[in-house]
Amino acid sequence: MKAKKKAPARKRTVGDDYKPQNILVPTDFSYPAEQALKHALAIARRNRGTISLIHVVSKVSIPDMVFASTRIDLKLIKDLAAERMERLAKRFKLKPAHQVVCDGNAAEEVVKFAEKTRADLIVISSRGHTTLERIVIGSTAERIVHFSTCPVLVIPIGKLKKPAASRGKRTKR
Repeated sequence: MKAKKKAPARKRTVGDDYKPQNILVPTDFSYPAEQALKHALAIARRNRGTISLIHVVSKVSIPDMVFASTRIDLKLIKDLAAERMERLAKRFKLKPAHQVVCDGNAAEEVVKFAEKTRADLIVISSRGHTTLERIVIGSTAERIVHFSTCPVLVIPIGKLKKPAASRGKRTKR
């Protein structure tokens, strides 16, 4: 009786075992960023992973102009962003592993934080609030993809529109 030959083992690729457990989601609180968070939540649930949130107060987004009666307070801006992040986490019923608000260059800070927390995946929308910054220094998402040491999932927004009810449109009475 001849012994049965075993079928050759299937070649495994890196993706076969890839199950991100530690997912980082940068947010600027825009609608596209919320869509990226939804995708990250689905991945985290599927892989029993955790989500960390980061918001970077960009120096570019804070004008250097100081008016006589008004002065921009970086601490106040960061505190307000932390409150928004709390509300975001609550709305998505999320208990983030990390919840950070910092200041600096958005792409650099996200990449540093991903390395520090050993993120397996960064999930970011292809665009957010900024338009002037994109013209001046390039897309934050592009720079994160370029400098990150972990995989980055960029959620394309395309012609995605915010639902009318959330845009603050008023209905006729």
